[in-house]
Amino acid sequence: MIFSHHHHHPLCFLHVVLFILIISPLTSTAQTHTNISLGSSLSTPTTKTTPSWTSPSGDFAFGFRPLPNDTTLFILAIYVNNIPEKTIVWSANGDNPAQTGSKVTLTREGRLNLTNPSGQEIWTSHEGGGAVTHAAMLDNGNLVLAAASSSNNAWESFNQPTDTILPSQELGLGSALLARITETNYSSGRFTLRVQTDGNLVLYYIDQITKNIYGDYWASNTVGSGVKLVFDVSGSVYFALKNNTVFNVTKSGVSAKDYYQRATLDPDGVFRQYIYPKTNKSTLNNAWSLGAGGSVASDICTASRFNFGSGVCGFNSYCKPDTSQNMACECPKGYSFLDENLKYKGCKPDFTAQSCDVNEGQMYQLEEMLDVDWPLADYETYNPIDEDQCRSLCLEDCFCAVAIFRQGSCWKKKLPLSNGRKQIGVGRALIKVSIGNSTTSPPQPLLPDSNGKHKDRRPLVIVGSLLLGSSAFLNIIFISAILIFFLCPYNKIARMPRRDMNILQVNLQSFTYKELEEVTDKFREELGRGAFGIVYKGVLNYRPAIHVAVKKLNKMTEDTEREGRLDALVNSDEEAMSDTRRLERFLKVALWCIQEDPSLRPPMKKVSQMLEGAVEVDVPPDSSSFISSIN
Repeated sequence: MIFSHHHHHPLCFLHVVLFILIISPLTSTAQTHTNISLGSSLSTPTTKTTPSWTSPSGDFAFGFRPLPNDTTLFILAIYVNNIPEKTIVWSANGDNPAQTGSKVTLTREGRLNLTNPSGQEIWTSHEGGGAVTHAAMLDNGNLVLAAASSSNNAWESFNQPTDTILPSQELGLGSALLARITETNYSSGRFTLRVQTDGNLVLYYIDQITKNIYGDYWASNTVGSGVKLVFDVSGSVYFALKNNTVFNVTKSGVSAKDYYQRATLDPDGVFRQYIYPKTNKSTLNNAWSLGAGGSVASDICTASRFNFGSGVCGFNSYCKPDTSQNMACECPKGYSFLDENLKYKGCKPDFTAQSCDVNEGQMYQLEEMLDVDWPLADYETYNPIDEDQCRSLCLEDCFCAVAIFRQGSCWKKKLPLSNGRKQIGVGRALIKVSIGNSTTSPPQPLLPDSNGKHKDRRPLVIVGSLLLGSSAFLNIIFISAILIFFLCPYNKIARMPRRDMNILQVNLQSFTYKELEEVTDKFREELGRGAFGIVYKGVLNYRPAIHVAVKKLNKMTEDTEREGRLDALVNSDEEAMSDTRRLERFLKVALWCIQEDPSLRPPMKKVSQMLEGAVEVDVPPDSSSFISSIN
């Protein structure tokens, strides 16, 4: 043996030994993270440890991630490990989160088994098992159970996707992605991307619970030729076809070597491809961003229309794109979300619905919203028609919740509204809401009319309020006549307390002008203006309180009264005209009771008959002297 004449210093040998001792445990640790042996397990994180099985590069990890809105519940997931967001790209138990103390085990039988703290099974990778040598978390984000007798894996996460695919992943015929319900809730959602066995790639809107298909809103239209969905490492997602061509789905424009990439069916039903720089050298922010050609069905708000279900957003809501290219759900005026955290559940009206038993049109108004529509919710249409007619038809119809007016056409829609969207050019939406948009007014008691049938008193309160809110001349005549009538020596009719709705026994309530000022807080809050005057918001001090609209009539009403045209005030409405005739009868009876000549005053029996309409009430003699004395 020949030795070199060059002698090495003993310290040099020591350095080599120390270097080997230092790197040996590191190599051993990396190896244990790559191959997971049978019997290994992971528990939910604690304040001190976050156990996981990581890929050799550390890019991906398998373990428990806490829910954003409840850190006591966990999702067993594969996530991007080297970024602060720890973005989940695959999950095992989205519909059944695990409690603190749960554990996942690679069993001796070769299965991944998730159990709760009591040992009950929550999820398992597959039935059967056997012939599995180990598990491995790969650098491409695929978790595999390696088979001993075959080059194929016994199980892998790439073949059981949730809502996301990664570079190098392929989905064969019969595969599908299923969106989660919200960004923070990993339960099964309402949209699915299916690689159909007929060779077509289709996006569907489905029922969250039953998974029943409501309809499709995007398709590749490749029936008979599609083979598989591929996420290429070059950054393109495409649908491979039989003739060696491809149908391009999305693309990022960047390489998977420099960027983390994922393609996700988002909770709003849009399929998007995202990128995230692996180093700080990129000009992009360190956050997920949309690739250059990175979305499919981004027009879901306007392109989708379903015969069943609520549509992209919930019932009584509408869909609109926001500034971040996402889809947002909104409520129309006078409505609010059933659940602010789950906006897809839709909206509810913030007021009591219009009754069909009585004419309540005057209790409601129409709020305008431009470029909003609910297609397929129509039950009646009119053409040609002007907007004022369209408004009147909806206000008079107790079933009408919304009217859409566009280019001389009117569509009436009833609840629940579906397929709502904001889209330029769809017309003007007229949303019916109660005047004052009050949600606290309870239904008013029904009082018996002359036929023994129950009748809602609110229209009469408003008619009386309208008439009393007119000129001082009409106020004095009406109030004085009613007061003197009740003070008539022959009057034996019992007066009931006015402040308790439960014992009210009359159909028409009288008010002084001062009382109406108190009811409306001196006519402070204006609700609207009409041809005859201004409508003010008021509250009657009953038990319980009643919200009313008081219309203070302008001078035109005084002119119509002097000319004997009271019908002009109620626009020929049959019920209102009936109330007007009753009021005229009361006034004439009152004027008979205050005649200066006692012989002209009718006896009590006849007064009762005249008030009930049993006998005709003649026009009383001129009472100008009485009016003059008042003035």
